[in-house]
Amino acid sequence: MITLIATITAKKDAVEAVKAALLNLVKHTIEEPGNIQYVLHQEIENPNIFRFYEQFKDQAAFEYHGQQPYIKAMASNAHLMEKPTVLTFLDLV
Repeated sequence: MITLIATITAKKDAVEAVKAALLNLVKHTIEEPGNIQYVLHQEIENPNIFRFYEQFKDQAAFEYHGQQPYIKAMASNAHLMEKPTVLTFLDLV
C-alpha cells in the first residue's frame, strides 16, 4: 500500500479557486480502481493550506493516479499556488 500526505499551499487571494479545483480531484480520484482513501483537509489556523491524506493499493495504482487528466490539469493552476505541492510518503508503524 502507498500512503502519503500532499500539502498544497494556495495564494491568499486564490483559496476558493484552489479549493474548488481540489474538490474536483476528490470527485474523480475516489472512483479510481486502486484508490483506498483520498481525503481533503483544510487547515483551520491557516486556511490557504490544504492537505490530502491519500492511500493507494500499490505503486501501480499511485502511478495510474498521477497519469489521469484531472491530475495533470492541476499544473494549469500553478499560478494560484504559493509554492509547489509537497508529497510526504508514510510507512505504517
